[in-house]
Amino acid sequence: MEDKLQAALIFQGDTGSAYILLAPAGWKASAVTGANGSLGATFEDQENPEQTLQYSDNAWGCRGCAVGSIGTYFPGKTEWADEYGLTIIPPAFTEQYMAGTRGADARTVRYSLPAEARGYETAGTAYYDEGEWGYLFRKLEMTTSSAFDGQDVIDSIQGFFAANHGPFLLPAVQNPESAAGSAEYTTQSLYLALEQRGMQLSLVPDTTELMFNKQLAGVWPEELLIDKTDTPARPDRLSVYTYADSLECAEGLAALKLEINRTTNDGGARIYPHVFRGGKFLVVYWMGGDSAEPYVYDKAIKLALRSLEGSSASETD
Repeated sequence: MEDKLQAALIFQGDTGSAYILLAPAGWKASAVTGANGSLGATFEDQENPEQTLQYSDNAWGCRGCAVGSIGTYFPGKTEWADEYGLTIIPPAFTEQYMAGTRGADARTVRYSLPAEARGYETAGTAYYDEGEWGYLFRKLEMTTSSAFDGQDVIDSIQGFFAANHGPFLLPAVQNPESAAGSAEYTTQSLYLALEQRGMQLSLVPDTTELMFNKQLAGVWPEELLIDKTDTPARPDRLSVYTYADSLECAEGLAALKLEINRTTNDGGARIYPHVFRGGKFLVVYWMGGDSAEPYVYDKAIKLALRSLEGSSASETD
């Protein structure tokens, strides 16, 4: 297949991460990143511009868009989307079947349908995931002429996308100091991993008081971050402690437990955070909200730590 396919690397300069898509050899590529972090890539046949390959990924943004797309492309999800107030009219699929019955395969659908242009058809693959922070929806569609002599190309491209439940994802580029191994990931690598999991992060303004500016086992939080949620009164926050190794990180966790459990004399209830520890990172998650907003923690932190150092190295306390 090497003369028929190209492996395209799409590099995201804003996050340092990248992904790989298979596409027909020689088709011209372009890619975009939306303001809300959504992703997209288009490949066009220069000899026949009607023939295209289009990839889109909401990257956990636009919850309503994702719900509508899931209701449109997945069997049995139309009524589910209707419960969100969305009226779904699925396209006239000529073929539609799930990749499997368990795990991520049960959230991956393959389909085909007539294209808008006469004499063309579209083959597609879609995948979705659900988290406490919303829905992820990825879709790849390839539109070709009925005279296109490349069913093996279509099958390879769609199969690669289905097998990876989207594109083949690559981790954020590391700087030279962090390239020695997983134990040397920088704080910036963690921030990028969190952003890739749907958490929109920004610096706390200089005029804003820090919620937990405490030294733990000789380390001050390197940065206090705000999770941009719908809780403007008091947004969610992160205190990120970076240690030399996992042993020092464990000492930091012990110091944190002493800090949040110490006796108080002000008569007020203490705020207990969720704490995530993975390798040399200690991430303290302070939930925002007010009387009108529920207090719900975001599992994106745990997943980000696992993506950096593997599930066996991450713990939740």
